[in-house]
Amino acid sequence: MILGMRAWVMVVVVWVRIVIGEESPNNHNKNEYEALCSVLSSAVTIFESGRGSSALKKALEQAIFGSKTQQDKLESLLWALPQEFQAPGDRQNWCGVCANSHHYPGKSIPHDMLCLCTVGGAGYPFSYGASTLCGKSARELGCSGDYRTDCSGSEGWTESKHGEPAKTHVRATWDAVVKPCFRAQSPNSLEETRNTLMKHLKPPDGYSPIWGRGHSYCGGTGGNVCLNYPNPCGPTNFPQWVKDLSEALEKEDFAKAENTSTGPSTTTPKRNGVQPQVGRTLERGGEYSQAAKEAEIETPQHHTNDGKPISHPSEKENDSTIISPIGLLCVALIN
Repeated sequence: MILGMRAWVMVVVVWVRIVIGEESPNNHNKNEYEALCSVLSSAVTIFESGRGSSALKKALEQAIFGSKTQQDKLESLLWALPQEFQAPGDRQNWCGVCANSHHYPGKSIPHDMLCLCTVGGAGYPFSYGASTLCGKSARELGCSGDYRTDCSGSEGWTESKHGEPAKTHVRATWDAVVKPCFRAQSPNSLEETRNTLMKHLKPPDGYSPIWGRGHSYCGGTGGNVCLNYPNPCGPTNFPQWVKDLSEALEKEDFAKAENTSTGPSTTTPKRNGVQPQVGRTLERGGEYSQAAKEAEIETPQHHTNDGKPISHPSEKENDSTIISPIGLLCVALIN
């Protein structure tokens, strides 16, 4: 009798666990963020190695810092929100069109992350039932509500609500979402890191990267918390990190350079006389970036732009973990 009751209780517990997992709200921009976080971490890995052509190094500086003449100060990005983001402007100009030569979609990876992961108008997506945005709760992203998913209608960053009111959210996004991705990986080889980057930057389906497709308006209202890479962004006035990095990586062959090396090296090449610490976390506190570590190369989803609030992920999260062969491969590459 007792054994029978135990079995019945176990069945009920398992059934409740599955139902709750299926009913959990969406994690808005989850796939887009994980892909972009993986790209930033991979870019930092190659940058820290000091390897590659002059063109690649400039492309990496554009991708990481937003400038091809930026000094090599990765640590400075971890202490506080950079000055260029201290006064957020019109979100559509920053994230949807090339109308401002200082802030525009595609200027740098951190810039694009702020577009994807900063709370939008009326507290979107939390006000529409999402539990997280880019894996973080409403409170972690600067909302003042008492609950993890509570974000009032007066909060957020939009094309009309910017400057000081939006700074709180942008700063919170930088600390919670962007900074953890500034971690150099420890790949088996730089060539594997290059190949991983190329799969993200040039998807097999021929479309734009997963984090920059499916939208034209990204001003933060009406559910448009997103990133758009418009065609008129000319490379002269608006350098695009995706384009420059893709072209530079296509010309690199780290495998050939490693095979023709005069002998095995026990140290990482120095950059500007400083020994980089590839594989260590740049985060204070010694915690590794879970988003970068667990990011998978997932099949991009095609999105529509019908004017309704758009929730990017095509599948709901549950509390069971399924590790695909691709996921295992990515973890192996990173570790």
